[in-house]
Amino acid sequence: MPRRLEGSVRFQGGRWKARILVEGRERLVAIDPPLTDPGAHDQAKEAARRLLRLVARPQAAPETVAEWSHRWLHARTAHGLVGNAIRSHLHVHVLPAIGSRPMRDVTPRDLEPIVEVLDGKLARGELRGKTPRHVWSTICTMFDDACRSKIVELRVREGNPTRQVRGPNRGIRTEHVVLYPDEFLRLVSCQEIDRHRRRAYAIAIYCYLRPAELEALLWEDIDLVHQVLQVRRSIGRERRAAKAPKSGRARVPFTLEPALVPLLRAMRRPSGPVVGRLGNERDLARRLRADLLVAGVDRRELHVASDDPPRAWMTMHDLRRTGVTWMAVRGDSVFTIVARAGHASTDTTMYYVELAELVRPRHGAPFPPLPAELLETGP
Repeated sequence: MPRRLEGSVRFQGGRWKARILVEGRERLVAIDPPLTDPGAHDQAKEAARRLLRLVARPQAAPETVAEWSHRWLHARTAHGLVGNAIRSHLHVHVLPAIGSRPMRDVTPRDLEPIVEVLDGKLARGELRGKTPRHVWSTICTMFDDACRSKIVELRVREGNPTRQVRGPNRGIRTEHVVLYPDEFLRLVSCQEIDRHRRRAYAIAIYCYLRPAELEALLWEDIDLVHQVLQVRRSIGRERRAAKAPKSGRARVPFTLEPALVPLLRAMRRPSGPVVGRLGNERDLARRLRADLLVAGVDRRELHVASDDPPRAWMTMHDLRRTGVTWMAVRGDSVFTIVARAGHASTDTTMYYVELAELVRPRHGAPFPPLPAELLETGP
């Protein structure tokens, strides 16, 4: 039976060395820091035992993409940067493909099949519009943070493999519907609909607000003396806490639509939310479409989605799109629309400008005066 090597030592070449097993083979390993005293046998034995324990220590398995992405999501959530879309991108499209791969070892060849699958789903109609691009953006952000995140613990790679991969195709833009002014007036004039909801619809359109921004709007954000509004925050979907608007910063203060000022004066409170809690966006969309039907606004495009051409039915977010479209129809400059709507670039704004050119002849006067019943004070 072979003798076990438990850190015996030998003085060789003017220094002490340890006899240990490394990957099943006997090796003479120099002790560091060097011991050059021939009489330091006991000290050399103790150093050899420490070296043996270090060599025998099991190496931790490399962190997988799934494990790293869990830490990444936790860190981003702490900073209010993660929504349901990013989680869905990971769990549906990314982790099933590369979740078990070591994060530090992922190569462009590992990512190319993901792009191929996204292109296939887009071609078959399983994904629409910009969804494949949004998934790819999540992947690019994830690997960029793995290389140069501000959080040092998340840096586990030297290079970003997404830079060597061409992203997925972009589908046909999904058309979104907006209300015409006459449809809007029928909606907000219908007394069978709760007045608080009708007021919320009016504020969303006349202030070009996303649902999360409408919910976060406070009276302190509105200066009725100078008739100015500033969008400072929105409500996060997951944590239900205030955060920065979509652009990442407060919107530039802008002048209120004149027709909205009487409504805000009638609703005015010393402090607190202007509209308050709205609820789930899917439920809001259903309620809005139901209210439209109650008001007799039954245009098919508002209530029925389509695949050819790709078109979505009316949602609460489309009230913001309605307000932005009305600005373009009125002839506001591109830069005015960019500032009021808080668009990140003029590319988004130009979509509304082009749409306005098509609908202007049959559109009607934008931002009409609100019905007197909506402006009454009291319950």
